[in-house]
Amino acid sequence: MNRFDLEDAMSSLYNIGDDIDTVLHSYMDARVRPSEDDMANMLIGVKTLYNARYQKMWEIFEELIKTGVIKDCNKLSDCEVIKRGSVVQSSPELEERFQK
Repeated sequence: MNRFDLEDAMSSLYNIGDDIDTVLHSYMDARVRPSEDDMANMLIGVKTLYNARYQKMWEIFEELIKTGVIKDCNKLSDCEVIKRGSVVQSSPELEERFQK
């Protein structure tokens, strides 16, 4: 596993808005509206799906910590700085700016 696996798992959690929009469309705008039971089943399904996605993401995160891909660090010089999806190694200049 690598950080890209974690990014994929995190990105899959972002889709919750689209899934909620689908449920809302079904409830409010669809020609054939779902019954109460169907609505409950859709919501239970969305909840279960996102719980599973979250669990998967957490397992990847824990594995990356365990294997040292992600480090528990207290100083910026011990870490990688992640900015907008790209990884930049820290430098003395960056660390100095961080401490100010």
